Amino acid sequence: MAERSVRSVRARRALTALAAVASLLLAGCVPVDATEPVPRSDGPGAGRLVDYSFGHTAAVAKQFADAPLDAVQRLPFTLAADATSFRIHVRNWNYLSDEPVQGALEITGVWMGRQGDDPESSAYAEKPAYVAEGGPITDGATYTSPWISASDVPLDAETPMLLSVGLRADTGIPLAVTGGVSWLDLLGASKLGGVEDALGTWNPSASLLDIWIEHTVAPDTPVLFSIGHSLNAPGNVDPVASPHEGEITSWPQQWARAVGGAASTLAVSGAWTTSFGPESPKWMTYAGAVPDYVSIWSSSSDLASGRTLADVQASMQVLVERARKLWPDARIIGFTEPPRSNKADVDASRTAYNTWIRTKPLGLDAVVDADAALTDPADPLALQAGMTADGAHFNAAGHELVASLFTEAVEALEGSGPGGGAATVTP
Repeated sequence: MAERSVRSVRARRALTALAAVASLLLAGCVPVDATEPVPRSDGPGAGRLVDYSFGHTAAVAKQFADAPLDAVQRLPFTLAADATSFRIHVRNWNYLSDEPVQGALEITGVWMGRQGDDPESSAYAEKPAYVAEGGPITDGATYTSPWISASDVPLDAETPMLLSVGLRADTGIPLAVTGGVSWLDLLGASKLGGVEDALGTWNPSASLLDIWIEHTVAPDTPVLFSIGHSLNAPGNVDPVASPHEGEITSWPQQWARAVGGAASTLAVSGAWTTSFGPESPKWMTYAGAVPDYVSIWSSSSDLASGRTLADVQASMQVLVERARKLWPDARIIGFTEPPRSNKADVDASRTAYNTWIRTKPLGLDAVVDADAALTDPADPLALQAGMTADGAHFNAAGHELVASLFTEAVEALEGSGPGGGAATVTP
């Protein structure tokens, strides 16, 4: 399935899921959380800056045409390294197309706390911290909370957490949508983020707005920036049959948990290599953060669409040069592209691309041979059945395998693994 078709299916599912819940909107009074927000810090704590995204937006939902929006959403996450401080960013922005979403909405509050023992429930383990009161967002601008010290709101590694964001918008205001996961309550709930009990309807393929947690970690924490398409993200066409936990399931976050690092994604479903042109604002999403490693895995849709190998190579050169200019000390690691059930004539360009990328061109420091690892030995046009959710995207096992291959690539580069300095890592 072409990436654009997959993106269209996800967008339609997101809109359908949200519309079904939006039809339940009720009028009435909403209790206000009387708790004062936790103390704000003067700035970030000691350590290096990193970012945790809940998945970037790739579509715009326009179904709130009959009633105003008064909602709260809860988002699950698990960090891989202890945070010393943090702040929250929220924007109504189509990340894929680099376009602000026009209109005004209000962030009515931000809450954070430990998730309860049931990972399938949106209940907190105890009353969450009231992180910030919120504020307005207009025409794609970013709301940014104050810095919060981890001594006031602990944000520890390997601890399942929930972030709640309340929001209000007038009738007809469109909202940017990700293919991630969320619990969403549209029943006049914008001030209920601090409720300890479970709330909202589980959405396995939709969350609202582009949201990320900027935080500080120990200076020696390894940091990855992942750039590219939907194979860097957890979504798939059938999340009911092949469920996931949002970004928690993605291979960059699995890598981070394996090494105690931090993975900041610049990837987004539906992306082509050309989505990361040198002037794209995507590059500055995490201004101030500096990676140790940059993974580039972005050419699947380019190749499936019929772009010539020379064109894709030229786009890759632009992307790699931009990454090298921004982060000159980072190791840049490329990927071969696995199959996606294309016809043999279309697949020939993918095979030629993989032959080229395995030579470590453009100054790449290493290459992860995802094609060799994930292709069905009995069918070179298909992914292994145990690794795919829908024939084009990975299930949790597929992401786990990619994370292990990336770990091998990093260890080889750093001389701590077998075959130190190897250009290509295969199973």
